[in-house]
Amino acid sequence: MDKKRIWKASPPYNVVKWIYSFLNNRSQITKIGQSYSSVNKINRGIVQGSAIGPSLYKVMKSDLKSKSKTIKLLKFADDANLLVPEFTDIDIKDEFDAILAWARINKMTLNMNKTKELVFHRPSPFKFLSPIPLCDIEVVREAKLLGVYFSDTFSMESHVNYILKICTQRSYLLKLLSKQGLSVMHLHTVFHALVMSRILYAVSSFHNFLSVTQVERIESFLKRMFRYGFSKQLYVFRSIVHEIDATLFEKVIRPTHCLHHLLPSVKPSFHMGLRPKGHPYSLPLCKFNLHRYSFISRCLFEFN
Repeated sequence: MDKKRIWKASPPYNVVKWIYSFLNNRSQITKIGQSYSSVNKINRGIVQGSAIGPSLYKVMKSDLKSKSKTIKLLKFADDANLLVPEFTDIDIKDEFDAILAWARINKMTLNMNKTKELVFHRPSPFKFLSPIPLCDIEVVREAKLLGVYFSDTFSMESHVNYILKICTQRSYLLKLLSKQGLSVMHLHTVFHALVMSRILYAVSSFHNFLSVTQVERIESFLKRMFRYGFSKQLYVFRSIVHEIDATLFEKVIRPTHCLHHLLPSVKPSFHMGLRPKGHPYSLPLCKFNLHRYSFISRCLFEFN
């Protein structure tokens, strides 16, 4: 009988001691004007601004997982989002109770005032039956997720109003800078930093859900900025987002990208002299436009 060689990795004891020493016996003090508070010890949390802080925070939240395979738990920094389909094997209340239990074990507290429930559904009210809401959680029609406003019917009207309001306010600063004699080149740089960055933030996640009227409002704003001389170039919104989609999709098809797991399976290779394809992945079966308009699906069809 062949002998099996078993390798047992030794724990990096010195590294563990170093991290423990780094986190242990820390204290803080607060200064207001010339007044100082007493010194208080810090017995929990991650040292903000430290190089190892993000990795330690990731390790701390690594055991926060969904109980169901059909429910997705999306984590980003100190936010957690449950994505629950219509039919699940575990009730959403059980999932939420598990998150509350995890928070108690890790000496954390959920901010119930910021915890909201958003139920996505088709725009037609006759095809929608509202589920029973969770206790102590407010049910809202729209919510802001990582800087983007989403509504329960996937309308992007609130988000367009939000970004145009912010950009209009920032355009007033450009007007003041122009009056102070700032050159066109530098105005264009400030315009990109303050205005275009806001319009194009996470644009691949929502631009295909915009209505014709909403796109026209954005392009009308860009034309006005060009007419005022704040931008050296007249931007066309659809052309810009098409280039952004192409650049992002080129990165997504790399196995190391964080969105790569969302891609479908690779198609069997056929050598029949067909035209070269943009990617080797199978095209998804999209029963509804909302699925077809999502970033991964539309890129698979558009860049095929």
